[in-house]
Amino acid sequence: MESSDSNKFLIDGFPRTEENRIAFEKFTGLEPNVVLFFDCPEEEMVKRVLNRNEGRVDDNIDTVKKRLKVFEILNLPVIDYYSKRGKLHKASIWKLNYLITQCP
Repeated sequence: MESSDSNKFLIDGFPRTEENRIAFEKFTGLEPNVVLFFDCPEEEMVKRVLNRNEGRVDDNIDTVKKRLKVFEILNLPVIDYYSKRGKLHKASIWKLNYLITQCP
């Protein structure tokens, strides 16, 4: 960021918690203009994780569902915060899949 003339950047998967959000905004003095949230049903996320073939021993349905519950508990306050500030934009994975498959 320091060597670029641009004042815009993309951060993927962060902040994940309220603590992350507060620390990031305090450290940078910035708040995002836009927050993208890729909305995906739990069943689809479980299916994708179980089919990713990364060989993780803990990639089983119970562990994946526990990970998703932790994700929800930690991330929803951040998502709600940006939603209340009018910065959250949800993107349905079903619409994205459709758009991607329609590209030449």
